[in-house]
Amino acid sequence: MEGVITRAKHVLGERPGRRVHRRWAFSSACAEGPCRRVTLIRVRAGGVSERLVLHMLRPGVYRGHSRFFVPLRCNGRIHRRGGRVPFTITVHITGAQEGPAGPLASTITARYVNVRRINLTPCPGGIGSDAARYAGRLTEPPAPEPAPEPAPEPAPEPAPEPAPTPQPAPTPEPAAPPAAAAALTSRRAAGALAAIRPGS
Repeated sequence: MEGVITRAKHVLGERPGRRVHRRWAFSSACAEGPCRRVTLIRVRAGGVSERLVLHMLRPGVYRGHSRFFVPLRCNGRIHRRGGRVPFTITVHITGAQEGPAGPLASTITARYVNVRRINLTPCPGGIGSDAARYAGRLTEPPAPEPAPEPAPEPAPEPAPEPAPTPQPAPTPEPAAPPAAAAALTSRRAAGALAAIRPGS
């Protein structure tokens, strides 16, 4: 982004008309535009990076509010967050080109406005204000999303093993009667024969 400082009141290192170069990047969570909300990542002087959410006011116009802090010296001591700087950024889309997911902003203009810087130190006094305007164009279009890789084919399930063929159980041999039982049978048979012999 190429910028020009339009107002600088008691801001160290700034003067009206000074040209500056800044890097801005935009991202959004919606699948296709126009998105209702866009995140701006900008690099300020000194290489400090900050995020700012921009909301769509109307098609092609976005605005967001945020703040940052600056160090101030008071009574010989440096306060790292001695000054609070609230600001507003308004972005106008002035050109578009076809992108991977539809139209994509290719050229923009923007305004940065800080109406008043707030002194947070014990020392009295104002610490000024500043403003700038910017213009820029798309330099790094987003890369298209890679196509999803096909899911691997499932491995074939192994064929079930054949069930084993049942084998007939062997027929048990009749157990021989004990010797005592055999002797008892013989005596009973002999007694029966002896009982019927006299009557024949």
